[in-house]
Amino acid sequence: MGKFLTGIGRRSLVLLVLALLAWGVIAALSDWPAVWQAVLRARWPIMLATAALAVFSNFATSYSFALVAKLFEVNMSRVQLIQIGFVANALNQLASPAGTAGLALKAVIARRRGAHVANMMTSSLAHSELTNGMLFLLVPVGLLSVLASGAISTREAQFIAMTAALLFVIAFISVYVTVNKRARNAMFRGIVEAVRRVLKRDVARQMADLEESIDRGFRRIVEQPVRSLGIMAVVALDWTSDIGVVWLCFYAFGETLPVGVLITGVSVGMTLGLLTMIPGGAGVQDAAMVGVFSLAGVPLETTILSLLLFRATYYLLPFALSWPLYGRFLRPVRRPHVSKAV
Repeated sequence: MGKFLTGIGRRSLVLLVLALLAWGVIAALSDWPAVWQAVLRARWPIMLATAALAVFSNFATSYSFALVAKLFEVNMSRVQLIQIGFVANALNQLASPAGTAGLALKAVIARRRGAHVANMMTSSLAHSELTNGMLFLLVPVGLLSVLASGAISTREAQFIAMTAALLFVIAFISVYVTVNKRARNAMFRGIVEAVRRVLKRDVARQMADLEESIDRGFRRIVEQPVRSLGIMAVVALDWTSDIGVVWLCFYAFGETLPVGVLITGVSVGMTLGLLTMIPGGAGVQDAAMVGVFSLAGVPLETTILSLLLFRATYYLLPFALSWPLYGRFLRPVRRPHVSKAV
């Protein structure tokens, strides 16, 4: 990765950013006709509140990424990291499978800004682990709340419980591989060997840099528990905002969702969308949410309209707001002038 990024100049960065932007625009336009119909039918005061909360949620995601990046010693300002996080998050949510486009964009910008690429990648992965881990934990929380309220039948609850158990196993494996040094080393050795056989390239040094960055980041997490708890609090605020956006989307069409049903639908839908690695969880996430909310007795038409409004405010709006920030990344980086000795 390091050798690849070394050769990326301004022209290559411009082409990469424009390609990612074009891909996002195509994805946005494919959703727009149906989304616009939902927007026209929603109550506008509630919809405006929904849009404001969605923007705040994306800012919280970007801010928590900036905090993690600073903890992992990425030598960029907090404002720059928030901007990079906002652009990468908006792109990933709309048009990037498994977050690859956002990760590549972060790595290239870090290289051009003189930041340590391994630290940027490690902080991005750590931030993803933290946010996804909290999402997985929301599934049993929502399920227990639904069972206590009696909003769904026992058989339906058993089906959701099986889904929750599967998600817990996946989350446990993911966290274990990340935290356990021996498991992580085995995974990295497998990646090095696979790249060597398939691409005929040696990335052992890059993996070693990444491993060192991960170890250094974990040490800082242990050494600064108060700072780490602060990051977790921001991530929790982020997910609370996400759930609030979905609640407002339904409320815009006159439907008030119970808290347990709301948390279960959001967590199951977003988790399944995440695991399929489809950009924005398109199709899978929506189908899962429709299934959960339908089991709880929410009318199908209301659910579909609400989820279309959610896609407009949570995915399309932040992506549109991120456009001006691309110009900052396309500007030439000013290097300090060093006079030559005579």
